[in-house]
Amino acid sequence: MALIGTIRKQSGLLVVIIGLALAAFVLGDFLKPSSTRSQQFIAEVYGEDIPWAQFDMKYEQNLDIQKRNQKKDQLTPEEAFRLRQQTWDQMIQELVMTVEYEELGIVVTAEELFDQLQGENPHSYIKQYFKDPETQQYDAQLVRNYMKQLDQMDAATRNQWDLFVEGIRQDRIKTKYQNLITKGYFVPDTFVTRDFIDRKKTAEVRFAGINYNTINDSLVTVTESDYKEYYEKYKQNYEQDASKDIDYVIFDVKPSAKDRTAIKKEVLAIYSDFQKAINVPLFVNAESDNRYDSTLRKSGELPARMDSIMFNSPVGTFFPPYQENNAWHMAKLIDVQMRPDSMKASHILISYSGNPYTSEDVTRIKVDAKSLADSLKQAIMSSPENLETLAKRFSDDPSVEQNSGDMGWFADGAMVFPFNDAVLKGTIGEITFCESQFGFHIIKVTGKKEPAKKIRVAMIDREITPSKETNMEVYTTASTFQGYATSIEAFDTLATNQ
Repeated sequence: MALIGTIRKQSGLLVVIIGLALAAFVLGDFLKPSSTRSQQFIAEVYGEDIPWAQFDMKYEQNLDIQKRNQKKDQLTPEEAFRLRQQTWDQMIQELVMTVEYEELGIVVTAEELFDQLQGENPHSYIKQYFKDPETQQYDAQLVRNYMKQLDQMDAATRNQWDLFVEGIRQDRIKTKYQNLITKGYFVPDTFVTRDFIDRKKTAEVRFAGINYNTINDSLVTVTESDYKEYYEKYKQNYEQDASKDIDYVIFDVKPSAKDRTAIKKEVLAIYSDFQKAINVPLFVNAESDNRYDSTLRKSGELPARMDSIMFNSPVGTFFPPYQENNAWHMAKLIDVQMRPDSMKASHILISYSGNPYTSEDVTRIKVDAKSLADSLKQAIMSSPENLETLAKRFSDDPSVEQNSGDMGWFADGAMVFPFNDAVLKGTIGEITFCESQFGFHIIKVTGKKEPAKKIRVAMIDREITPSKETNMEVYTTASTFQGYATSIEAFDTLATNQ
């Protein structure tokens, strides 16, 4: 029942409203039956009359969903008006794009829709709403159980499920349409090079213009011959290249059951070696799809499945391999620290010539920079209140003109490591010192938030991908299809029976 409640609560998100460029089209009284437009039809799209009843039915449907989501009996006039506009946009989108989809032959078959609902890699909507309450991970069994219970559910719930499925179908069709457009473009290297060169060109231009609206119509007489002359002169600008209708098939390359078994075996072997690894960062970089991340994380920043376990375990704890989002994951707890979320400091930066991060105006060499930094540190330790004045005079940080050396509050880890570490280890009011890639820093620690528990976790991720053998099998299937599809009729027959 909790799952049904989730579907009800979130179903408003499933109303597929893809905004069409109608923002400038003010509906106002146009959407009221008392308008001077036809009392029976609201509009005409592609020669098809759209009856008021169709719009009203769609609006009432969306109204019911919004009331459920907001848990109230009535919408405000402003909310109702916005919903009518959204409903209108939705209808136009559906009517216009349905014609486009039909002309291109883009459909979602029953088998494909079933795969989107209950297949190995279901639609993101399904993954989002059918999660195990404990692990917060997608559970395919919940989908199957829910669909088995549909016949026993009330009409309102079944109607919302139908909307849910329709949202998935529409999204799938839209994805196919966008893929067709994307794959229909090819930009040669020559064009890319030319575009790059053109973008690099600059010019200084002066120009003057006059708006046509400033010329009185009575001052100009246009004859039929003028129109004809203009047409003959510029008609080539409006010529269109011949276009073609294209049917195409896609052979998806997905990991086979054999591939998944092989990857699982490989992952278990990696986990065994992971437990013995001495240099964990090096091992992660060698075995994981993602490089080692040394970030210290707060509670709630790790995957839900492991977050609580890792935050309540000793250093050295391993989290065994688990599968999620078409990948395998495993982890090891490396470090536990109490650190503030944010800190505050002021500083003076003394840089030196030859440093790639240093301004060309700086001419002092490194040894002189170090000597100056030491002297400034001693002066500030004697009179901390002079830091702002000395920063304005000596600091090479470009921001000193705006902040007089005050860095304000910054998140733990936001600064370069030597600077962040110096502030972290220092106490409030302490004058400390460090060297970074920017030069030498004289730092005054001016604030810290309360420390919170943070942990460093080494994670190994391995995506479940098709093997070379599977790729070759699909390639062979596609090549065979190509070989037999010697005519439009053969293509259609093969595509239907494939």
